[in-house]
Formats: sequence, C-alpha cells, structure tokens
Amino acid sequence: MLLTIFYMVATWVQSWRLSSLRARLQAILLGPEATRPSIMLYTASQLSVKDETNGNKSKLQNGNNISKDMLSSHLCSNSNLAKLGDLLWYQGDKRLCTIYPQQKVDVSHWLLYPYGKTVFPLFAHNNAQATLQQNAKMHVLIEADLSNYIPLASSKATKLEDYGIIVTWMSEDIFGVILETDLEHITKFSTTLMQGQCFINNGLPVTRIESVSVTGKPCICNYERFNLVESRKLIGSSQWNTYVKKLRLVSSTARLVSQQNEAIEIKEIPGLIVSPGSKPVTLQMPTILEIKIPNDETEDHINSSVPSTPPPTPASATAVINGTASRLSQALTNSMDLSVGSLSNLSSSRSQEFVLEESSQENLSEFTPLKSVKNTKRTSDRDSKMSSVMSSKSSLSTVNYSPRKTELDSKVTKPPNILICADSAVASDNVRSVLDSILKENKYTVYPLSAQEARKDVWMDQASLMIVCGNVGNDVASKVVEFLVHGGKLLALCSDILKTLLPTFKTAEVRENELVRFSYGKWKHVRMMHHVFSNLPESGGKAVFSQIHLEADPSQYEFEESKFLALKQSNATRLEIFSDLLNTHLDIEVNAKPRIPPTYSSGFFLGRHELKLEMLKKLKDKMQPNDVLKTTNLEIQFCGTSTVPKPASSTYLPVMVHRCPDNFSTVEYFENLSTEALGRLVIYADVMTSSNAAINGFALHNGLAVICRSQTKGEGRGKNVWLSPEGCAMFSLQIHIPFNSILGERISLIQHITSVAVVSAVRSIPDYQDIDIRIKWPNDVYTGNGSKLGGTTVTSTIQSPTIICNLGTGINLSNSSPTTCINDMITKYNQATGKKLEKITLERFVALVFNEMEKLINLIQNNNMDEFYDIYYGYWMHTDAEITVILPDGSSQEVKILGVDDYGFLEVQGKNGNIFTVHPDGNSFDILSGLVAPKC
Repeated sequence: MLLTIFYMVATWVQSWRLSSLRARLQAILLGPEATRPSIMLYTASQLSVKDETNGNKSKLQNGNNISKDMLSSHLCSNSNLAKLGDLLWYQGDKRLCTIYPQQKVDVSHWLLYPYGKTVFPLFAHNNAQATLQQNAKMHVLIEADLSNYIPLASSKATKLEDYGIIVTWMSEDIFGVILETDLEHITKFSTTLMQGQCFINNGLPVTRIESVSVTGKPCICNYERFNLVESRKLIGSSQWNTYVKKLRLVSSTARLVSQQNEAIEIKEIPGLIVSPGSKPVTLQMPTILEIKIPNDETEDHINSSVPSTPPPTPASATAVINGTASRLSQALTNSMDLSVGSLSNLSSSRSQEFVLEESSQENLSEFTPLKSVKNTKRTSDRDSKMSSVMSSKSSLSTVNYSPRKTELDSKVTKPPNILICADSAVASDNVRSVLDSILKENKYTVYPLSAQEARKDVWMDQASLMIVCGNVGNDVASKVVEFLVHGGKLLALCSDILKTLLPTFKTAEVRENELVRFSYGKWKHVRMMHHVFSNLPESGGKAVFSQIHLEADPSQYEFEESKFLALKQSNATRLEIFSDLLNTHLDIEVNAKPRIPPTYSSGFFLGRHELKLEMLKKLKDKMQPNDVLKTTNLEIQFCGTSTVPKPASSTYLPVMVHRCPDNFSTVEYFENLSTEALGRLVIYADVMTSSNAAINGFALHNGLAVICRSQTKGEGRGKNVWLSPEGCAMFSLQIHIPFNSILGERISLIQHITSVAVVSAVRSIPDYQDIDIRIKWPNDVYTGNGSKLGGTTVTSTIQSPTIICNLGTGINLSNSSPTTCINDMITKYNQATGKKLEKITLERFVALVFNEMEKLINLIQNNNMDEFYDIYYGYWMHTDAEITVILPDGSSQEVKILGVDDYGFLEVQGKNGNIFTVHPDGNSFDILSGLVAPKC
C-alpha cells in the first residue's frame, strides 16, 4: 500500500514537472522570432571529455564553469556570439538552458537524410512516424559522440524517428543530425535523455540537443543503394570503427562537394556519389493534395465534394476483446457527427516514376545520378502538331475517366492492400513480419501508413484492411471512423482508437507491457504482453479489437529473460490467433499451412547462337572467372555444356546457354516475334526475385529481354511491391536509344511507348479490338471499368552517346487474383458476344508487346509524332477528365485534362482557359492525385 502511494506521488510529480517544462519551453520558443533564443540540453561530463580529447584547454568562461563549446555547438555559424541565458532544468550532469541569440546552422556541407527505412547512416524508419503540430515545428541539432564503442548501447537506444523526421546529417569528430520536430516531442525527448536514456539509433551516446535555425542546401548521395554496414547490430570495436570511418568518409566528401559545387565519386566505395544539393531545408513543406495514401511512401487522391452515389449504411460491428464478442448495435453515425461524401472506389495505381542517370564510365555499375528530364514550360498556344492530335482525339473511342466525376463499375472492389498505422516503427515491423508469414501468398500487399498519411482521406478507397497499433491520436481516429462508415475493416491492437470508436467508454485498467494469461477460442491460458483490459459499453462501428499485444515479437524482449522465454513458448499460438482473427472476423485470406520458401530455378539463354556469342564476347571484360557477371543484386553465371552450376538462389542465377526450358515454348515465342532487335535475345527463368535484377547495372545488349513466370520480390514504382503470382506476364527489357535522336531528346516518352505497346499488343489482334484495356497516365494499364492490370517501371542511364533504358513490366495476363486479368476479360467478352476468341499465352503476349514497342519507337524516331499520339489517345482513359492540381502558391484548382506534351507530361486547362503542364508529386498509389503545377 505504501509503495502504491509513493508511486502515485512520484508519477504526479513527474507529470507536473513535464507539464511545467512544456509550458516554459512554449513561452520561450513560440515567442517573437527576433528575440527567440535557442534551448540546449547537454551532458557536461561528456562535453568535457570531448574538449580534452580535442585539445581544448580554454575550459572556463564568464565564471559559469561552462566551456566555450558547452555554450553552443561548433557546428553553429554564430556560436562565437553565444551567451548563456537561463538554466531551465538540471539533473545530475545534464543541463537544460537557453542560449542567446538563436543559433544557426548552415547545412550546405551536410547530407540530406533519406526518407523511409535506412541502414546508413543510421538504422532508422525515417517515415514521419511522429505526428508534428504545424504551428509548433522547429529544427533541432542533435550531437552524438563517436569516440568510443559502448556494448549493448543499441539495446537501450531512443529512436530519433519517434520524435520527428531526420532531415540532414554530418560526421566529423562528432556525429550530428538535424531533426524536424515540434514542442511536444522535443519536450518528451529532453525528458527521456534527462532520465538516463542517453543513446540514440546505432547506440550513439547523445552529448547535446540544441534548437537551431537552418539554412543551406544539403548535398545528396546514393548511399541507399549500397550495403555500407555489415549487420544491423554493430558488435565489437572493429565493426564500430569501420562504421565510423565510413560515416566520416562520406561526410568529408560532402564538404568537398559543397566547396567545388560538383559531384564526386568516393574512390573507396566505387559507385557511391555525392552531389551538390538543390533544395533548401525548410519547415514549411508544401502539402501536395488534400488526401493521401501510402503504397510505398505517400499518395494523394481527390475527395468527392458531391457524392455520385449515397454513402453506404454502416454495418453493425462485432468487437472482439479477450476472446468474448460484444455486439455493438448502435449505429456509428448516431454517436458521431460525420458529414462524409462518398468517394469514388478507385483501384490502387502504382504508376512508375522515370529516373534519368548519367555516367561517363564504361561500366554502368558506376552511374552518376542526375535530375530527371525536366519539362519545358508550355505556352498557351499549342504547336500545330499537338493541336491536330488533340482536336482529333475527341473522335476516338475513349472513356471519360475522372476520379472526381465518373462513377466506376460497381463490381470494382477495394484493392488488396493492408495498411499498418502504428505509433512506433517496432510495432509496424512486428505486424508486417506476422502478416508476411500468415497471409495468403500473392494475395495482399502490406504497406506502412504514417500518421501524416493517415490524416488524409485517399487511403480509404485503397485498403481492404486497416491495422492500428498503439496510440494514434484523435485526428487519425476520426479518419478511421470514416473508413468504417464506408465499409472498411479495422483490426486495432492495443490502441487508443478504442476510446474514439466507443464514445461512452469509461473504464480501463492500464497494465502496460505486463505479462498476462488470456484465452481465445480453443487457445487456453496463453501468455502474452498486455496493454489495456477494458469493459466496453455498447456503441457503433465495425472493427475487431485485440487488447493483447499480438504483434509483439519475442525477440523484442530478449534482454528480459522471463518474458522472452514465456513469449517464445507461446509464439506459435500467437500466430494462430492472429491468423484466426484475420480470417474469421475480417474475411482476410490466410495460409492454411506455413509458407513454403520459394524454390528458384535455373535460367536459359534463348536466341540465335551467333547473337548470343556476340553479347557474351562484348561482356567478357566485365565478367569474373567462370563466366560470372555480377549485376547490382544478382550474380549471373552463363553455363556451357560442361559447366556444373550450383543451385539457383535469390542472389545467384545459373543461365544455360545451350539448352531450352521445359516451361516456355521458344517455338511459339519466336514464331510470333517480328522485330529486328527487341526480344531477339532472352534470359528466361521460371522463378526469380525480380526480372529487373538481371539487367540492372550494365549495358548488356540492345533488346535483351528477361522473362519469368513468378517473382518473389516484384518491384513497383519507388519502393512499392508488385504482386507477382504465376499467370502474371513479367518481363524486363533493355533498350539502347541514341542520345542525339528524336526519342533521345524526349526520353521520358519511353514509359508511354511501353504502355501503348502493352495495350496495342492485345487490341491490335484481329477481333480483339473491343477488349476494353486502356492506358492510365503515365504508364499503367487498366480495364475500362477501373481495375488495374499492370504497370511499368523505367530507369534510364546515359553512357554517351547512348541512353540505356531498363524497362520492367508486370501485367495480369492469366491470374484472376488479386484483381482481374486479360484472359478473364477475353472469357467474359466471349460469353457476352458469343465469340470464341482464344486466350493469349505468355509467349505470344510478350512477343506481340515487343513487336508493338519496336514499331512505336521507329514511328517516333522517324518523326511521326502525330501518328503515335493518335494511337496513344485512342487507348487512354482521361478524355475531358477533371482533376485537382496544386498551384505554385499552394492553392488548389480544378482543371480539365487535355493531353500530354512532347515530353509526356500531363497538359491541363484551368477554369480561366489557361493551359499548362503538371508534374506528379511522387506519391505511391494514384499518380493523378498528386499533380503540381511548376513555377514559371
């Protein structure tokens, strides 16, 4: 009893101190900018050690027992002006104080920190996990000591991404990052450090955090392509020293780049290139569109101001808590004021981005990144070529496709996406790991959804299931409620969203991270980690709640032996219960048996013998012993008749030069192929990680195709996942385009050529012209009613005087799941018309695509642009569609789509009649939902 009272008092005191500190920091940091100081938290003992190590003998200044470096970081450009203000808080050797004037950091010689999951320079999930208040944002400099390796420090680390977004970094004698955060999160972070949790990602000990203003354009680097660390845990001083050396090497190169203003390749790490920055760091990042969703990273969509159909009546819900079902009969809309318009039910679009890189190297494994091909500003007077094309397009057979105005076929269902919104990267990763092991293979794609993305609306039409873990806040909870109203499915794992969904919720016994026993169905007395036991009254909504940490992986508690052993013993049961919840209550298909690891197969080199020898001879100098060619992610061995290869794997592909595959008809393929170059050489394998892996990194052969029947790691735009079941037509193609040619000057058109070729390959077959397959700008293929069939990725590099284009294409040809496929469309067309059109085989389809692609390339190279656009507009979905774009001043405007310009960018007409082009913003799902009008 005494201990309980003492704990309550201590908790109250701690809460009071935190509230008091937050109020004081708010008064300081949100005051007038002209007089605003910096706040600084530092560890005196560690700074003293660092001063002595660096030979700094001027220890005392102003009698305050504070060294010069303690007053402000030497990374601040005005640190010489720093004067001590007030001491706000101290605990042990830690001090929190104000420094006048506000300190400034020029990040021109720093490096831009990449967004998303990173392994270098830090192990982090830098994807906006923390929800920041716009009016309280700030930049904070965080310094960490690199001088000593501290064993087990990483297990005690506080993750920076839980408190904001890592913006830039540098490393010299210390490691420094700029974190974009806000008042709430910096207060929590400071308190965490004061309480002794002094390590951040990678086990780096923090020596200082300091609020600063930031100027300059940080350098950029392609280090995300390289494995710059040996493992996820830096074990031992040797690994630590190697890691620190690489940090300093990359950072010192950035300083040199900022001085010389030109890209530099790091000799010690061939292919790693640091380039001058182009964008300044700012707290006022533009909002692209009103709604957003994550298929890789971010996605904007267009919400409906006028619903085309009434919103569906919300279903009653069953909340499953601790194994008992509580019927929630009250309609959700009765308990919450939701004025929700119906959204068009659009399929997920992972249209592929176009990346242009340049290199003067012979070996394409050492490319220098360049900016994407820029679109030139279009005048309101369109050139005669475009005018003739656009005037004629209205007579073509097209579908008026508009995300905002056009109601799609009622049979179109939500895309097979499962979204995870979690309050920590660990929880998100744990859920992802469980789903990867229990979901039906090649049925669903799983994406993390940041709080920032969850506050927007577009994901509602793009998800079959939403999984919420932990505390996500009221703003996110209200969006989830809206998702439920529109027929969405929710699995909440120990989440505060329960309080929003059940407004009359009053009682809960909080036992965070306590080991408990519970029973569910046939599973009795299972030991798991627990968060909140709750007594729920009746309310509304459709959801499944688990107040047990079903996502918690036993390895998360490996340093707590009793918990680890108990959870490990219950782990198989945990997965079974998770699987049952998904399947029984949420209609998500799961594996009846554990997944069988994929079995990779050997490849086969197909084509004329002389042509194969020509390619192998050209690559001889780039090969390693035993005819091994190492691309970026794959080791390919060309095997003769006497070669005995090792078994194929995810990183090794033996290719038989003199044999033919059993599962691919070379006769049917080459009988349908009528090209001169494209597809004349083929590497075929039944199973691969990704067909792109075989061509990335080298100039191999113009027209070389890589074809497979199944991929284990299909690639979409950005970091999106492309489901690649057997039946999907998957191929990559390498094309060499002369730089000084018509197409070379408009190389971004190559993605449009690929999309047209895919559609034309089917609809140009006699009697197949009415199979309703269409192009969604810029490079996706859809059914006429809005279901996605596939798309294309395009990555190009310059090896003067040639542009090397690597095209990756995935099209649902014979796989009915997860959406629909071309052969299903042919079957339905036969049933509706009484015709007997044959289904298209993989061999025939791919050959016809290559035929059409070569024709279209020749068409453009011969300056027949009008003819190409006639074909393009005959297949596309966007005639007179209305969309919303963001203008340079940040405002939005509804515009009408007119067509594309000579570079493939979308051309639109505003309400006032002005015509301009718009660019995609890089979102992951529907590229039409994130269009930005460039500044003049």
